[in-house]
Amino acid sequence: MNRQKNTFGMLLLSAVCLVGAGNTAAAEPVAETESPQIETSRTLLPLAEETSADYSPFLIPETEQAIEQSISQHNIDDLTVEWQSFAQQDSVQQISAQQDSERLALEERLALAERSITQSREERDYQTTENQVIELESESSVYDESPALLTQVNGDKAPPKFGQAGKQRWYVQGGLGADFDDDLFGLVGAGVSHFFYNGHSINLELNGLAVDQQGNNAVGLNLALLVRSHWIRGENWSIYVDGGAGLLTTNNDVPDAGSSFNFTPQIGGGATFAVNDTQRIMTGLRWYHISNAGTFDANPGLDALYGYVGYNFPF
Repeated sequence: MNRQKNTFGMLLLSAVCLVGAGNTAAAEPVAETESPQIETSRTLLPLAEETSADYSPFLIPETEQAIEQSISQHNIDDLTVEWQSFAQQDSVQQISAQQDSERLALEERLALAERSITQSREERDYQTTENQVIELESESSVYDESPALLTQVNGDKAPPKFGQAGKQRWYVQGGLGADFDDDLFGLVGAGVSHFFYNGHSINLELNGLAVDQQGNNAVGLNLALLVRSHWIRGENWSIYVDGGAGLLTTNNDVPDAGSSFNFTPQIGGGATFAVNDTQRIMTGLRWYHISNAGTFDANPGLDALYGYVGYNFPF
């Protein structure tokens, strides 16, 4: 009875030793070789033979065979599957790491290319904008130099500004005058203007004159030289003052009991209003004096208030 208990105890001890030795031997080939099944078999089988030889006096042949089969089939298969799983995972991780590295490198190249393209576009846009600014400044300097140059660039299509120095205009006019008694006169005529300075002109007029007066009526011609200054000017209007003197010759004495040759000093003011880009209406009021200035024995003279309307054209 005691012998059987000792034998059974030895069997258990042998089994524990064999399992531990098998696990140790199975672990070593996984780290050293690519084929753990072959190396593990070569390691475990001599160990099993050695163990069985050492404990052969105590083991039952059937039990020894069962232990060897369990070690060679079960443990080796499990270790092989486990190693293959780890090997596959390691390979997948290596491939994934390589792909991540390549992807990051590609992203860096794409980002660098985008920055280069953006910088090139900004430089090109800046250069284009700078060229446009230079062209606009050049055109602006051309148009700002002088009105004469502006007219030349536009092909002389733009009309000259009213009252511009060096320009000439002409006009027709008609009006009525009355003294403070019973004498009346009417006047129609034409005149030319030369603007010797902006807004200021010298004017030569030739008017026909008809006088309705006590005694004999008279008709005659009046040549007058006037200076007109447009002191206040708007875009389409102006206000002026004018004055001058002229010579009047008539077929009868004017005024009655006076002389047929007289002087006509006059002064007044008026306004012009644009009809279109080139033509204007003009209207005004003057003090109009007729006398011979003492060149004849009788010099009664005539003072009248004279209003007129005219139409003004450019040459």
